[in-house]
Amino acid sequence: MVRSKLLKGDIMKTKKFWILAGLLLGVIVAICIADDLTFQQRALQDIKTVGVKISILGSPTPLSKVQIQEDIELKLRSCGLKVFSEDKPNALLEVQVVSVPIELGNTPSGWASSIVVSSSDFVRVLRKPKNLTYAMTWLRQFVIAAPFEKFEGTAKKTILDGVNAFINDYLTANPKEQPKDEQKNK
Repeated sequence: MVRSKLLKGDIMKTKKFWILAGLLLGVIVAICIADDLTFQQRALQDIKTVGVKISILGSPTPLSKVQIQEDIELKLRSCGLKVFSEDKPNALLEVQVVSVPIELGNTPSGWASSIVVSSSDFVRVLRKPKNLTYAMTWLRQFVIAAPFEKFEGTAKKTILDGVNAFINDYLTANPKEQPKDEQKNK
């Protein structure tokens, strides 16, 4: 009789422990995810100039590096960023597209692609503060698959979705100051 009461108490303590551990883990994961997003946004603070680099690798596709670069540069300029060549900016927005053909049976039917939109910046290495290196500070990744006739449009839309995410995080990290007259009216 005493033994069964003891077991029930141990089981209840164990249950409470696991419930508490699960809640604590959930809170830690939520904080880490939220912190990661704000870390990526913080990495975009004070960027004034951006270079754009496009890499299209793998099987030949109808994507045009020049057209993609022009589309991206126009979007960046429209949000107030200055766009320079790769060797002058303080950040580099890179788009990498790697494509492979898809075959259904023995018939080629489209492409599958990995699309990476990332931003790199000069950073100091903490263990050697005199060392300045280039490192990725912001990233979005996509995987798409589309038939030949829809691939170009799908790929361009996906690339621009990544660029829009970059612009959104950039604008969040660099809010424009309102003129003093507008602040007084609020």
